Parts: sequence; structure tokens; C-alpha cells
Amino acid sequence: MGQGRKKHLNGLKVVKIATGSVLAIILAQWAGLAYTTSAGVITLLSIQNTKRETVAVLWKRVLAFGIALVAAWCCFRLFGYSPWSLGCFLLVFAGICELLSFQDAIAMNTVLVTHFYVEQSMSLEWIQNEALLLMIGAGAGMLMNLYIPGNQREIRLDQEIIEEKIKEILESLADMLLTLSKSPYHETCFVELEEMITSAMRKAEINRNNNLLADTKYYLNYMRMRESQRHVLKRIHEDIGLLDQVPGQTYPIAGFVRQIGDSFHEYNNASGLLDRLEEIKEEMKREPLPGSREEFENRAVLYQILYELEEFLVLKREFVMGLEKKEIDTYWV
Repeated sequence: MGQGRKKHLNGLKVVKIATGSVLAIILAQWAGLAYTTSAGVITLLSIQNTKRETVAVLWKRVLAFGIALVAAWCCFRLFGYSPWSLGCFLLVFAGICELLSFQDAIAMNTVLVTHFYVEQSMSLEWIQNEALLLMIGAGAGMLMNLYIPGNQREIRLDQEIIEEKIKEILESLADMLLTLSKSPYHETCFVELEEMITSAMRKAEINRNNNLLADTKYYLNYMRMRESQRHVLKRIHEDIGLLDQVPGQTYPIAGFVRQIGDSFHEYNNASGLLDRLEEIKEEMKREPLPGSREEFENRAVLYQILYELEEFLVLKREFVMGLEKKEIDTYWV
């Protein structure tokens, strides 16, 4: 089994948890609330890794608080303030939260409901106390997560590294096409490229989830497009391994692969390359028919490689055509 990703201490998150929890407790004490430490616990549970996660958790817990109030009132009304009523509450509340995917809200709201149990009361005063604890705790968590360092510079650097790696692979594929022995060429480059793209995709997802007002799906879509292209390049590598000759038609194809690598860039829409690909197809159609079975099989492999190259380029063209004007103005600078 492979080893998991190495864990790194998120020092900033730790500081936010400590600072936010203390701030929530102080605010709750200043407001004259009871059970003020619960506000600190709510803050601790509210601080997530990204801004969108923090907002999503906040809304879930606010909605779950309303459900918890209704469930608690019904259970305490039926069974009084007894352990049986708490058990009934947990049965109902946990079940509803599981159905609504509000699992993160179960523990926190249960703590708030236990205050009703301890006080033997669900008066308006105590409901207000618990609601304010929730607002102060969650609000402190939101306040702490207003600042999360951006990672756009890291993503841009990853883009450059990924593009350079793909250029290297294209150059290797061109050399491989013109080499009768394919043994020196291996697939480790595709594993390395996959690791690069996977890491960059994680960063792109974090970047998107840390932008509340703008949708930065561009980076995520870009990485998905490069991952699809990686699969195509790997298939081309496998196709080239089937060649046991170097037919004359191989030379323009190898030159075209190099041309793709030379013009490979984030902003290239691939239209010119697709036109050149059609020219190569027409040139191959005018070639004399294969004179032997071996020549026929190799010609078929070359055609397959051309279709794979076409898919490689179409993936980029579709990515560019799918961009909105504001994305081009924002990211193609």
C-alpha cells in the first residue's frame, strides 16, 4: 500500500481556533450569558479549512438549531426533563440530521440542548441564551476565517511546471516515433505528470472554496483539461509502442508532434494546429496503398495516433471556447 500524504501543521488555523474561541467566550461573558465556554467550543467547531466550508457549516448549524429547538420542546414536553427525554431527543434529532446531511451540527446543538435539561426549562430566556451563544460562537469563527492566504501564485507556478512537463513528453513521443527500438522509453513521466496535476487540482479546489464573491473555477477546469490530455498522451505512447517499422509517413507526424510542443501554451486555442492535422490526414490519403500486411498494420497505428492527437487538441479548443469573457480578461493577462 502507498503511503498517504504527509501531514503538515496548519499553524494559522491553530492560532485562529485559540484566538477565536477566547474572543467568543469574552463576548459571551460581556453579554451576560450563561455557559459561556460553549461559545468558544462553537467557534472551534466553526473554523474550517476554507471560507466556503465555514459558511456552509454555519448555515447547516443554524438550521439544525431550529430543528433541535422543536425536537427538544416536543421531547421535554412528553417525557419531562429526564434522561429518557434526552434519549428521545437524540433519536429524533440525530436521525433528521443524518437525513439532511447535517452530521456536523449534531454534537454542537446537542450541547446547547443539554443546557435546557440542566436548567429544567425551555423558557424564552434560555432559548435566547442558546441562540446568542450560537451567534457569537459562529460569528467569531466567521471573523477568524475572513483572512486565508491566497495560493494563486502557487497555482500559476504549477501551471508552468505542468506545461513544461507536457512539452517534454511531446518531444519524447516525437523521438520515439522515429526510433525503431522503443525500449528506452518508459511511462514514469506520466506518473510524474499525474502527481503534478493532482496536487495542482487540490490547490485549485482550495482557491475556489476561499473565494466567496467570485467563482474561480478557471483553474479547476484548466487542471481537468490537462488531466484529460495526459490520458490521451499515454494512449499515444502505447500506440507508438505497437510500431515495428518507421514508415515514411511517420516523419511528418513526428514533426507535427514537435510543432504541438513548440506552440504549447495556456492561451493557444489549437485551431491552427487542427488545420495542420487535417492537412496531414489529406497527405496520407494520397499515399500509395500499403504493399504488405506489416505496412498496413503500421499505417493503421499511425492513423490511430493522428486521431489521438486530434482529441488532444480538441480538448484544448473546447476548454478555450468554454471560457467566459471575464475569465479571459482575468486570467489571460
